[in-house]
Amino acid sequence: MERGTLPSVYPVACHTDYIGPGSTFVAIKGFSENGVSFIVHAIKKGATHVVIDVEASLSPELLDLADKKRVVIERVANTRKALAVLSAHAAGYPSKKLKIIGITGTKGKTTTAYLLAHLLKQAGHHVALVSSVENMIGTQIFTASLTTPQPDYLHQFLKRCVEERIEWVVMEVAAQAISLHRIDGIAFDVMIITNIAREHLEFYTSMNEYVDAKMKFCSFGKEGALVWVNGDDERLARIDGMHR
Repeated sequence: MERGTLPSVYPVACHTDYIGPGSTFVAIKGFSENGVSFIVHAIKKGATHVVIDVEASLSPELLDLADKKRVVIERVANTRKALAVLSAHAAGYPSKKLKIIGITGTKGKTTTAYLLAHLLKQAGHHVALVSSVENMIGTQIFTASLTTPQPDYLHQFLKRCVEERIEWVVMEVAAQAISLHRIDGIAFDVMIITNIAREHLEFYTSMNEYVDAKMKFCSFGKEGALVWVNGDDERLARIDGMHR
């Protein structure tokens, strides 16, 4: 195994670490920090486009800097969704050129992902993995920071998969990633839901909202995509009935 790396500058990014000349900076309002606070830094690093929320307030000094640097500022209804859509476009929609298996569920995502990746490799396929433990493209290992990465990283990762002639990508998909639009712009060939248990209620207001997030995952499939669910889980009966 060898350590893999992605480009140090992304065409679209939500973190200034990956901004460079010509980049688009998407200022996301996070749970602890607001991306608007980093717009000046992004412009100084060379960002030529900035995407902000429709209700974001910008100081006269920031607007003056943007005008002097000829930076285009665009307001959108949902910056998280914009990040995913713009990232997919900038990378050339790599998921359309790959076969992607997405795995969600309260428990068992990582185990299922590693088992499937191993079986595909043993069958002679070129395989990539996106997991909470590590990300892999063939024999290259990449550090994993989230179960499902931010879309700016994710689409650059998938683009590299295409360049490396990967056939199958096995990906863990967290419920929060579905709700926060991290997988927008990705089309799955196979979607697996392992189970649904009472968890993540610090993020979701109710169990029904959590189940609905899992249900939404089924809408990300390509035409003719397979949906596999755990038949022993009563909460998944509604999904099973929809995709028979």
